[in-house]
Amino acid sequence: EIDWDGVTFVSDTSWKVSTTAPAGWNQGSFDDSAWYNATSYGTYGVRPWRTGVAGFPAGSSAEWIWTNDNDGDNQAYFRLVISG
Repeated sequence: EIDWDGVTFVSDTSWKVSTTAPAGWNQGSFDDSAWYNATSYGTYGVRPWRTGVAGFPAGSSAEWIWTNDNDGDNQAYFRLVISG
């Protein structure tokens, strides 16, 4: 969950994910059309999160997201473009 300038964004399947980080991947102009949508493994409270994330609001609708291989991929990069 990200609070930015009075707006809350939660992790969900609209976020893009990749197991590699090409040059410029963290720039707003990066073309992430080849990246996949993240896979959801449940909302806050499911494993591995449970509810022990310090400072995280109870009842959040944020989802545990990762690649489609939650057990096999040890590293992932996520993108959420916030326009406005």
